[in-house]
Amino acid sequence: MGGACGKAPAPAGDGQERFPLRAGQVVPPGGSRASCLPDEWRWSVCSSCWVQPSVYSEQSNYDPPPGFPGWSEIEKTFKPPSIYNPPQLDATNAGPLFCYQINWLSHRSPICNPPLLPCCSCLKLCNCCMPGLYHADVAADPDSMLLKMLSVPPTSVAPLDLLGGVLWMDGNYAPEVFMTLDDANWISPSVGLKIGAYNWTHDETCFGGMMANGTAISYAPLLLRLEVSPNKKLIMLSIPGIKQAADNNLIWMYRPEEGEKFFKPDGSELQWAPGDWMRCTFQDPYDSTSPLTYQYMARRVAYMDADGTLVKTAAYEKFVVDEKMDLPHPNTCCNYGNCNLQPQQYLDNFSAQNRRQMVIYAQPPPGPFSVAPQAKRMP
Repeated sequence: MGGACGKAPAPAGDGQERFPLRAGQVVPPGGSRASCLPDEWRWSVCSSCWVQPSVYSEQSNYDPPPGFPGWSEIEKTFKPPSIYNPPQLDATNAGPLFCYQINWLSHRSPICNPPLLPCCSCLKLCNCCMPGLYHADVAADPDSMLLKMLSVPPTSVAPLDLLGGVLWMDGNYAPEVFMTLDDANWISPSVGLKIGAYNWTHDETCFGGMMANGTAISYAPLLLRLEVSPNKKLIMLSIPGIKQAADNNLIWMYRPEEGEKFFKPDGSELQWAPGDWMRCTFQDPYDSTSPLTYQYMARRVAYMDADGTLVKTAAYEKFVVDEKMDLPHPNTCCNYGNCNLQPQQYLDNFSAQNRRQMVIYAQPPPGPFSVAPQAKRMP
């Protein structure tokens, strides 16, 4: 396959892979508890503070986003970028350059989380009050976190052939790193709702902690509506409740075809494997010819095969290489400052990953409604 690498994931059927762990297999702890409070308090004593699976019962959350022209139009006109050049990591597009001289946003930012003085870490002190939050070392003990994320029983209609596994947001400058989509509340093989705070890891950094906990707050949670295209080459992710199409941070995930090739600006070929997706956001949400505003590869790093065995892919090995690498451009002040870097050098440093992740593990989704709501589409 042109540009492909790694082992193809086993297709999903109606067997044991829907409940991935083998019979009698113990669900791992998933890392070390970050909180001094019991995990179950997130779902009981503190339930008014944190988003609950009850949001899945609100049928309006499953309505298509405003302005959606219908899949026949999207499938006919959608064209993935042939050049892989994430605009958010290009200094000519501004990117995440606000106050970049202070190393507050990068995957390895030490702000409020000094590695040699954990007792003085504001991050760890705040996390102590967040029930259900875990710290995971993806390099030292990857299986524990990956198995825990994959242990959530999906709904009976979840599209596991497309989305079964853990995805790494490779090229995302935000401190969001690994996610699963098969744990969403799929009410049909094509429509689901995902609580973005759960089974969605964040770097163990100050800003990562703000996102991990902020997206889980009950009054303003991160919810994502997912819809798979009829040809299964696209997934549309939108935020429920948005009234105007222009206000929606609409996300497209494109599934490359066998033999399809993408190239980087330097002429080298983008490597991808079966199970990987290309995330794209366009200035005009429904026009793929409009300027690209965000792009990265959602690479499948792990999945459960039909025997219930964890399989880690070549993408996981790539993550390990990236978390072990030195910064492409060394910064200053013991990693606290970027004053010696040019904007593009600062953005290049986002390729260096963080082995230490924070994660709140998902609860099992309730599944389809007794009467599934009919999707509303424009003609």
